[in-house]
Amino acid sequence: MKTLATEVGMRRSIALGASALLLVLGLAGCGGDDNGGDGATATTTGGGIYGLKAGNVDPATKVVDFLAFYPTAVKVHPGDTVRFQNPAAAPHTVTFGIDPDRSNQPSPILPGGKGGANPVVWGPCVSDQAVPPDATACPGAPAGGPPPGGTPPPEVSLPAPLAGQAYYNTGVFTGGQTAVIKVAADAKPGARSFVCLIHPTMNGTLTIVPGDAPTQDQATLDKLAASEFAADQADAKQAPSKVVEKPGQVQAGAVGEQVSVNQFYPARTDVQAGGTVTWVNDSFEPHTVTFGRVLSPDAPEVLGPPNVKQGSNYTGGFAFSGLFGAKPFPSSSFALKFPKAGEYPYTCSIHPGMAGVVEVT
Repeated sequence: MKTLATEVGMRRSIALGASALLLVLGLAGCGGDDNGGDGATATTTGGGIYGLKAGNVDPATKVVDFLAFYPTAVKVHPGDTVRFQNPAAAPHTVTFGIDPDRSNQPSPILPGGKGGANPVVWGPCVSDQAVPPDATACPGAPAGGPPPGGTPPPEVSLPAPLAGQAYYNTGVFTGGQTAVIKVAADAKPGARSFVCLIHPTMNGTLTIVPGDAPTQDQATLDKLAASEFAADQADAKQAPSKVVEKPGQVQAGAVGEQVSVNQFYPARTDVQAGGTVTWVNDSFEPHTVTFGRVLSPDAPEVLGPPNVKQGSNYTGGFAFSGLFGAKPFPSSSFALKFPKAGEYPYTCSIHPGMAGVVEVT
């Protein structure tokens, strides 16, 4: 997910709803050299601005989610600002205070089988208290919930600067938006790891150095990001070749170390009347199987529970699997039985363009 709890992206050290994602974000890009362009800087005052990317997109392969921070490491001074731009559609968070094995990570989906976004993941939360894996609220302060709609402000920062908090979460932000993190002027030097709570391959390190120690300029960060992205682009080309197709089974997505190719394998499945089709996804990227309606990623149903039981007969109408994948999602598979001949198209509701057909004879 590889699981959402255990896949931690060791090579370089986790869209669900557009209107539900407009939380801690801004519209500023992350290009340009804000620190002089000399490769390394030193300052005693802070105030530098660094740009990273949360995820990435390749126009030539629009069905691929690149699930990493680019680059995965940055050095900053106390008083500096880091902007995490999300150039793709997939939702991300930037979260400090999560253990390397993610054993203390809250689930993005509310527990209890009813579905819905967990506010302590999807909303911003800054707390001096550790957040346990079963948390559904921000300790010491309410977590922000999805906004009622409308246009987000051009830039929203967290309610407190990054200092020594036990849990520091931007909340979810999505394509074209930027999460802005300001480092406290009195922040103590040291390395702090951060993750995306949605995608367990996304891990990074922010190292706070003394004001008279060198960091790096934006050109250096951009060069590192380009190198890491090129490696993931090569990985994306290889991911589909790893899918093993079986009769009556559909693989939902193909994954590499930090990429997800959002297609069904095979896209067309043939079964005889009375046969069962099983969709399997044990990866770090959740998917849905949706018949009868085309749901947008921000539809309230997308984070909700299935509306049909596993293995139910399907002859037409709306049928929705709910999000499925490795933990913390309730199941890594979904199955339906098809008693009646016909052609049954379906989609994944969180990945536009991800579609398939069941042909029953």
